[in-house]
Amino acid sequence: MNDNAKRIVGWIFAGFLGLLFLFSGIAKVFAAPEVIANYEVWGLPTWFMLTVGIIEILGAIAILIPKIRSMAAFGLITLMLGAIVIHIMSNEFSSIIVNLGIIGVSIMLIYFNKLDKP
Repeated sequence: MNDNAKRIVGWIFAGFLGLLFLFSGIAKVFAAPEVIANYEVWGLPTWFMLTVGIIEILGAIAILIPKIRSMAAFGLITLMLGAIVIHIMSNEFSSIIVNLGIIGVSIMLIYFNKLDKP
C-alpha cells in the first residue's frame, strides 16, 4: 500500500470514528430518551451520561486532528473498555461485539496514523 492509500485509509477510519462518537455524544448531551433509558437500566446517573457525551464529542473532534489522533483514539478505546465493563455487568453480551469493533477500528487508526508520520 502506498503512502497516499495509507493516508486515505487513515482518514476514512478517522471520519468513521469521528461521526460515530459525535452522534453518540450528541445523543447523550441532549438526553435522547433511549439513552436515558439505558443509563437508568445500568444504574448510572444522568451527570455521568452527560460527562460521557462530552468526552465523546471532544474525542470525535480530536480524532480529526492528525497530531493528536492517536492519543484521541487511545482515549476512545479506554471509553469503550469502560462500556464493555458496563455491558458485562448488565448481561448485555451482544453489545460487546460493537464495542470490540470500535476498538478494532481505533487500533487500525492508530496504526495508519503512525504510518502517515515522516
